[in-house]
Amino acid sequence: MTFTQDLYGATQDILKQCFNHPFIKGIENGNLDIEKFKFYMIQDYLYLYDYAKLFAIGILKSDNNDDMKLFASSLNSTLNTEMAIHRGYMERLGISEEDVSNSSGPVWRVSI
Repeated sequence: MTFTQDLYGATQDILKQCFNHPFIKGIENGNLDIEKFKFYMIQDYLYLYDYAKLFAIGILKSDNNDDMKLFASSLNSTLNTEMAIHRGYMERLGISEEDVSNSSGPVWRVSI
């Protein structure tokens, strides 16, 4: 058995818990409270905002062109693809950038 197979086998209980989490089940069956989804969208958007900053730091700390390109590509993808998907959902849900700014903030915060 490979190390990966061993890890996969050892985490089956956790994986089942993830797939059976009420939030995931609510999305799956269409019964998730819309306010919970809105909260998730805001939290995930804030996460992506900080995630993008980490890629920017990667660019600054890179010692070669290939690493800079990799971090720049990830930064671009996060800002212009992932966050665009969120902005589309947020628009449909009536969540403004002001709502995001005025939210209670992320459950966590990256200090950079």
